[in-house]
Amino acid sequence: MDRSSLALDVTDFLAHYAGQPLDQFDLGGALKEITELIRHYNIMLPARIAMLIKALITLEGTAQLVSPKFSLIEMMKPYRTKILWRRFSPRRRLRKMRRFMAEIEHVIELLPAESQRYSSKSKAANSMSTSIIADWNRRLIAWCWECLPAHCFWDRPCF
Repeated sequence: MDRSSLALDVTDFLAHYAGQPLDQFDLGGALKEITELIRHYNIMLPARIAMLIKALITLEGTAQLVSPKFSLIEMMKPYRTKILWRRFSPRRRLRKMRRFMAEIEHVIELLPAESQRYSSKSKAANSMSTSIIADWNRRLIAWCWECLPAHCFWDRPCF
């Protein structure tokens, strides 16, 4: 797959559709274009996503036949608001932060034992292992504090 061509095509797609107001947004055209990109680059989608795209294309086409002024985007507005409120709710953010911190605590607990196990193979490494463990712990904690906002508040992967 030619990733640079794909990146250009996706950039063009986003440039065309991202700035359109909802009342002028052509959902059918956007779905058709994204489907063409998926086929052109032989991208394999998860079955649920593929079915969702097919259902949206079918729904949009059928609705346009019944009522040319029908807009699926307008119909979805209330649901979009509910989804956004749920996704960015403080309760969900807090749960996510707690899970993330539990994972980090687990890694911090395992790190000294694992590094000790690897370093115990030689005497020279033993003398350095304490400073290496301390350095790893400092780096891991620094990474956690940098990563925490991205992971818990903005739904971005940390790595």
